[in-house]
Amino acid sequence: MDLLPAGLAIGTAAYLVRTSREFWFFYDEWIAGHLAATSSNLLDAYNGHLSVLWLATYRALFEV
Repeated sequence: MDLLPAGLAIGTAAYLVRTSREFWFFYDEWIAGHLAATSSNLLDAYNGHLSVLWLATYRALFEV
């Protein structure tokens, strides 16, 4: 009975990897991560737009 949760976890992980294999970070997300690395870059325009909220979210996630 202890193998059932492990089997479900492995099966779920395999399913998620299989269904999301086409989704990955694009070049833009890596640039955004670089911009969020310092707080002085949060007010810089990104791709012509002010993106303080999601850059601050990236920054918060990198701090965790």
